[in-house]
Amino acid sequence: MVFTDLNKDGISERVIGAGRGGGLRGRVVDADLAEELNFFAFDLDQRRIVILSWL
Repeated sequence: MVFTDLNKDGISERVIGAGRGGGLRGRVVDADLAEELNFFAFDLDQRRIVILSWL
């Protein structure tokens, strides 16, 4: 999970990746945990994992 202000409203959203064993799904939720975005990071045919980092 990474916290960052994606929409520049001054409030950090949570960007969540499934991680090892969790598949390709990613989600973005706001401070109230309301889902803003739900996506697959790669083609469904690929067998990868979503690992998040922030520099």
